[in-house]
Amino acid sequence: MVHLLNYINGQWSLSHTSEHLAVVNPATAEKLAQVPLSPKSEVEKAAIAAATAFMSWRRIPP
Repeated sequence: MVHLLNYINGQWSLSHTSEHLAVVNPATAEKLAQVPLSPKSEVEKAAIAAATAFMSWRRIPP
């Protein structure tokens, strides 16, 4: 099974949590991966990075 990392501010990073959520194929019930249930501090870090990046990305034409 694949253990996924967080992608924050252009970098893959390990979460500091021991809790994970299984990603399951609904058609076969096969467990495909596990994702971290990141703590508030990591979610806030990701939100700040996304908001900062949005300032330059919003100027890129479609």
